[in-house]
Amino acid sequence: MISIPKTELRRQYDAVIIGAGVGGLVCAGFLVRAGLSVLVLDQHYLPGGCCTAFPRKGKRYLFDAAVHHIGACGKFGTVGRIVKAFDLGIRFQRLDPMDHLVFSEDREYTIPSDWEAWKNQLCLSFPDQREGIERLFRDLQRFHRQMLKGSGPLLDQYRRTTYQSFLQDYVEDPELLRCLSGQWGYLGLPAERIAATGMVQMLVSYWREGAWYPQGSTQNFSNALAHSLLAAGGHLLLKHRVDEVLFEENGDTACHRAIGIRTEHGDVVRAKVVIHNGDARRLFEELLPQQAAPREHQACQKLQAATPYFGLYMALDAGCDLSRLPRGFYFPSRSEISDLEGGASLDWMYLSIGTRYDPDIAPQGDQIFSSTVAVRPDSPSFDAWQQDKSGMVKAVIAYLENRVPELQQHLQFVDSATPKTVARFTMSKDGAAYGWAVSPDQAAEDRLGPETSLAGLYLTGHWTSPGPGVAAVAASGWSVAHRILQNQNS
Repeated sequence: MISIPKTELRRQYDAVIIGAGVGGLVCAGFLVRAGLSVLVLDQHYLPGGCCTAFPRKGKRYLFDAAVHHIGACGKFGTVGRIVKAFDLGIRFQRLDPMDHLVFSEDREYTIPSDWEAWKNQLCLSFPDQREGIERLFRDLQRFHRQMLKGSGPLLDQYRRTTYQSFLQDYVEDPELLRCLSGQWGYLGLPAERIAATGMVQMLVSYWREGAWYPQGSTQNFSNALAHSLLAAGGHLLLKHRVDEVLFEENGDTACHRAIGIRTEHGDVVRAKVVIHNGDARRLFEELLPQQAAPREHQACQKLQAATPYFGLYMALDAGCDLSRLPRGFYFPSRSEISDLEGGASLDWMYLSIGTRYDPDIAPQGDQIFSSTVAVRPDSPSFDAWQQDKSGMVKAVIAYLENRVPELQQHLQFVDSATPKTVARFTMSKDGAAYGWAVSPDQAAEDRLGPETSLAGLYLTGHWTSPGPGVAAVAASGWSVAHRILQNQNS
C-alpha cells in the first residue's frame, strides 16, 4: 500500500488535502515542491479516485475502473508538463485512432489522432457541409484560446449556450451533428444539454493532442503521482476517512477560517489551509456546519449533480475475435434495444480493450474488456440494475453479441459496478462520477469556485472548475496550488 505508517502522522501541516484523486495529488505535488508540509488523506486503499485499476483472479487480470485513457499527455499538454515537472518516469502510449463512434452496423466513424485528418475525413464524408466544417474547426481553436484567456467574442457569445446550439451555427446535417458531438459521454450530458464551453475544451484537447494510455494501467499514473509526493517529502495516508473540517469562529462569518480536520479515528490534524478534492455536497453538508460556508451550502442545494454510470469488466481468452469491437462509444439503435432482455434501456456505452495497447495487464493472450455503461436515471433499468447487477451484465453481453456472437463462450471472468460501487470507493453521493452536471449554467466559472468563502478552504477536482476529466482535474490541482502559494506570499 502506498501510504505512510500511521505513526508518522503529524499534528500540524501547512496543507491538508482531503481526497487522493488526481486533482489532490497534483495539488499536493506542487505545494510540497514549494517547501510546504503536506498531508493527503483518503478513505480508499488506493490513490487516484476514479483514475484507478483493480486486480482480479489472484492478480491475473487488471481492470481500469473508470478512466480508459488520458488527454493532454503531450509535451505541451497539462498532464505532459506535470509528468515532466514531477519527473514521474511513466510511459504513455498515444492511441491512434483517438476514438470510434458506433451508431449502427453501417454508421461507424473513426476519429484519427490528428486534427487535420479528422477535419478532412468529415469533409469527405459530408461534402455539402465542407464550408461549415472548415469554419467550425477554425473557430473551435479560437474558442478554446479565448477560454484559456478568459475573454473573447466567441466566449461571450456561447458562454452559456449548449454545444448543439453552437454546432448549429456551422453545420446542419443531423448525422454530422451526431459525429461532432458523439463523444459527449466523456462529460456526461448529450449535445442538446451540455455546455458549449465544456465540450469545446475537451474536444480541442482530444482532437488536437490525442488520447494516451499509461503503461501498466491508469492506476500506474496515480501511483506515480503518489510515489513522487512521498519521495518529495509529502505525506499520503490511505484508509483514513475525514469526518470533519475544523474551523475557527470569530463571531463574524467573514472571519471564520479552516484550521484542520478530524479523521474517522478521532485524530485531529491542524493546517494553515485545507483543500477538499471530492464531492462538494459532502463537504458543505456533512463535514462543515451550514454557518461555516453559507454561500457554498446554499449553492449545493441548487446545483445538479451529473448522472452516475455502471461499469462492466470482462476477461476473455485469446480465441475470441474482438476485431469488430473497436474502442469507443456505442449508441444502440432502437431495434438493438428492443432485443434486449426485459426491455432494458441501454443509452450508450464506452468500450475499451486495454490489452490491445498493454498486453501485460492480463496473462499472455487473454483480453481485458472494460466498459462504462450509461442508462437514464428515469428508466426502470436504472433502479433494477442497482438492485441486481446481473441484469446489466446480461443486457450488455446480449447487445455485444450482435457483433461477436461467440463472446459468451470465451468469457474467463466477469465483474461489474453500479453507482453504489462508485459511491463506496470515492465517497461521491449517488455515485456521481462527473461532479456537477456540465450544463450551460454549471460549467467553468459557474461551478463552485476553487477558493471558498471560508478562509483557508479550497476546492480542487471535478466539483470545481474547469470540470471533469483527468486533464481537467490535474489542471485544477495545479491552479489551486498556484493560488495558495500566491495568497501565502501576498
